[in-house]
Amino acid sequence: KTKNQPNTKPAIVKIEKDVNYTASWADPLTGELINIGNIKPDGNGDWSVPAAPILHDWVLIFERINK
Repeated sequence: KTKNQPNTKPAIVKIEKDVNYTASWADPLTGELINIGNIKPDGNGDWSVPAAPILHDWVLIFERINK
């Protein structure tokens, strides 16, 4: 689930709080992957999505890291 309200950064909300995830940006034009790295949601289960590398369409890949 995502949240995007005026004057706020996009966020992924209500994800499992005690789970680690990894995220990457994928450029659909070139196939390039840019690793965002390991992320962990805050105490509410939310994660603020960082800005894309440049202004055009990107795909956010968000995956659970299995332990």
